[in-house]
Amino acid sequence: MGYAIGCREAAGLSFHDTAHNLSEPLSPLIMLASCAIFYGFGIMQCHKSELIDMVSRYSFSIFLFHALVWDVLSLTLVRSHFGQCGDALYVIPLGVVAVFLISLALSILWEKFWKSLDEKLGVTDSSLRLLHLKVADIGGDKNFRT
Repeated sequence: MGYAIGCREAAGLSFHDTAHNLSEPLSPLIMLASCAIFYGFGIMQCHKSELIDMVSRYSFSIFLFHALVWDVLSLTLVRSHFGQCGDALYVIPLGVVAVFLISLALSILWEKFWKSLDEKLGVTDSSLRLLHLKVADIGGDKNFRT
């Protein structure tokens, strides 16, 4: 142990720098933990839940909205009420819940907006028809009728 710490110090790395490197997103420990978590969720037996079904239906759009929501929240509310970085004891749990709920609400509104736009303009049908025409042009779908 003493030899390893001495080698790190000789290389110009302190113990704190090495500990920080272990928490980087591409470090082997984080990658192993991520794989273990995904494997654990993969083998887990769950009962069907309407809430989980609803959230899973919106998970991709929640993912897309969450960065924007967090940026807006951190620039407005967090810095004005908690200072530049905020107290992690309050900011992290409240921020996670707030970002999730706001992103979920935006996802639901986005889906309703897209469905109403699709009903009025037929965007999805036109896009699918165009896609099938392109496939038919290269000889893929000869039975499709426009």
